Amino acid sequence: MCKISLARNDDNANAPVKINISISEDNVTYSDFGDCDFDNELDGFQSYSFSELQRSDRYIKINTLEKGLGGENFTIIGEVNVGIKN
Repeated sequence: MCKISLARNDDNANAPVKINISISEDNVTYSDFGDCDFDNELDGFQSYSFSELQRSDRYIKINTLEKGLGGENFTIIGEVNVGIKN
């Protein structure tokens, strides 16, 4: 199992605040895993944890849904659960 935790550390409150997580077994078809909504009024460190992934969930896509003040939208695709044996 793999647990997803996102952290936001912004000293001037202008990073993206709404983030969506999607998961995939094949890096082609993604399923929605959930959203997190950070408080853009709060400077400093914030974190959000999701439930655990199954072993077959190999890829994760993090996509910003809303820009922060002066921020840019972005998407990150990463590979998780690499090297885990059944």
